[in-house]
Amino acid sequence: MSKDRPPEVSKRRYASFLDAHNVDGSLVQGKASAVLEAVLTDEDNQPLHGQTIYFTVSGSGKDLGNAPTNHDGIAKLESGQKILDLQTTVFGAASGYEAEFKGSANFTASKAHGRINATF
Repeated sequence: MSKDRPPEVSKRRYASFLDAHNVDGSLVQGKASAVLEAVLTDEDNQPLHGQTIYFTVSGSGKDLGNAPTNHDGIAKLESGQKILDLQTTVFGAASGYEAEFKGSANFTASKAHGRINATF
């Protein structure tokens, strides 16, 4: 008597797409500030909500923090007091920022680059 084996089940991870917006930033009294924004969607261009997006300064890799996506797939992070030193300010103004979705059980990881249009 042979035992029936269940069919192999392969769990497919769907592609994710991340778009980092170009944003305006400012430098006031030695402190840089910008509201970083990224949009996470699936392969059908449907928003992915409740996912964490990580933000860093391009070039320096300085961690700026993370934010969850809302129902429209948008994650916003106020850089606030996180950009205090001159070197990070210069890197951010010259190189922009990176947004990263590290993936999940259902979706692949994705990255995007955004520019910071700085006014001094």
